[in-house]
Amino acid sequence: MLKRILVPTDFSENARHACVFAQSLAKTIPGATLRLVHVFMPNIETEYPTMSTPVVDHLRVREDMLNEFADEMGEKERELLVGFAADELVRMSESYDII
Repeated sequence: MLKRILVPTDFSENARHACVFAQSLAKTIPGATLRLVHVFMPNIETEYPTMSTPVVDHLRVREDMLNEFADEMGEKERELLVGFAADELVRMSESYDII
């Protein structure tokens, strides 16, 4: 049975639609949980690495974006990851029933 639902987001309009669909699905499944996840890879200028924005600044901005999105969607469970989206989502898929 589908109980754990993972909803990746890039904060786009399509991601909003996917979240609404996942929320509707979760309501039909007793005990279902839903978690939003945003994965990003910060761009680091390799020619001038000392002039790049610190990763912690990127994290703050993305965390704010995720929190705003989750609050708008009415979701409490959320997670922010740094890495390649495909790799992180495959890794996380082991703990979820549906993405």
